[in-house]
Amino acid sequence: MFKDLKRLSQDYWLLMCSAGLGSLGWSLYYIVYPLYMKAAGYGGTELGILSSINTFLAMIWTFTGGVLTNYMSAKKIFLIFWSLSTFSYLPMAFSTRFEILLLSSILSSLGSISMPAYYSYVSKIVRKEDLDLAYSMEQVIFTAAGALGSLLGFIPVWLSEIWKISLLESYMCSFLLIYAIGVVSLIPVFKIKDLKVGGGKIPVLKPKGVLGKVLLVELVIGFGAGLSIPLIFYYLSVKYGVESGELGILNFFLSLTLMASTMLNPLFSKRFGTVKTSAFLQASSIPLLVALTISPSVPAAFTVVVLRNTLMNMANPLVTSAFMKAVREEERGMAPTYMSLGFQIGEMLSMPLGGYIMDNIWLDLPFYMTAIIYTLYVALYYAAFKHVDSA
Repeated sequence: MFKDLKRLSQDYWLLMCSAGLGSLGWSLYYIVYPLYMKAAGYGGTELGILSSINTFLAMIWTFTGGVLTNYMSAKKIFLIFWSLSTFSYLPMAFSTRFEILLLSSILSSLGSISMPAYYSYVSKIVRKEDLDLAYSMEQVIFTAAGALGSLLGFIPVWLSEIWKISLLESYMCSFLLIYAIGVVSLIPVFKIKDLKVGGGKIPVLKPKGVLGKVLLVELVIGFGAGLSIPLIFYYLSVKYGVESGELGILNFFLSLTLMASTMLNPLFSKRFGTVKTSAFLQASSIPLLVALTISPSVPAAFTVVVLRNTLMNMANPLVTSAFMKAVREEERGMAPTYMSLGFQIGEMLSMPLGGYIMDNIWLDLPFYMTAIIYTLYVALYYAAFKHVDSA
């Protein structure tokens, strides 16, 4: 595998450097944000509503991004919209008002405009036979940076003890650090090749053929995920009383195990096939959703979360690769739009429902619902894309 990495271009590595730094900041944000919301007096319902708004806007911006690839180079898109998304951390450093949180959610969603350009750029600078390797290496870099970012989860606790401030105030200070990391992450983008990755036509959503299958399976998994996965740290905090330090350790191991396991993807996919490998990994993770709800202690719950995350998410780069292999070359510019839209629509519809159920009906129920929907997703995904392995 390591010899094969030499085939990946300098532009690929520069882009991964930028994305990795972004993952470093996002990892800390992912830990701090639900605890900041909880400390500010908000619950799972408000968290679900804001996440749903962010996802709804991201869905619109993703399609907008597909249009923009016809008029702007990928490099310009990255610089403009990653900058705006990075700015979203600043308002939360100074206020807990719901209107401010809404503003931050809107600004954060603008980063989705870059997604079609990002995936199209990678598929343009990487040979088709190297896509499994490129997307797997991308996840390795993301998770390595995420592991480091997770260790920063102790910073709010230390700030609270050293400066004698509340945890809420220390969480707000943490957003300044996340913003600074985001700014630094933009530097490598200035060095990449300035390529236009659009197909020259205004993208039109026609949910049929392979692209229609992509949209459908992503819609199903997005709906299932939205019920519980974005709220998993909130769930652990409510059920077990853990704070950012413990969640930082958890996220570190989530990243570490995912990074190590993802490096095996090219070996498994070469032997068993891209779709067979990814479907098996995802199916294996489903029982662990149920196991989480009956975990008797924090160590047991953390172990289950790590195993589930590893199995489910190490499959992600293979799923992306399968989609990009399945579509025609002229459709690759639109494939990321369909992938993002499908997932975002599903997630947008289910996140407020999951948050409401956790707060008002039964804390564990969303994980059982996710398990059922994930089972349907794996069956649909394998049936729709199994032909990729024999192509």
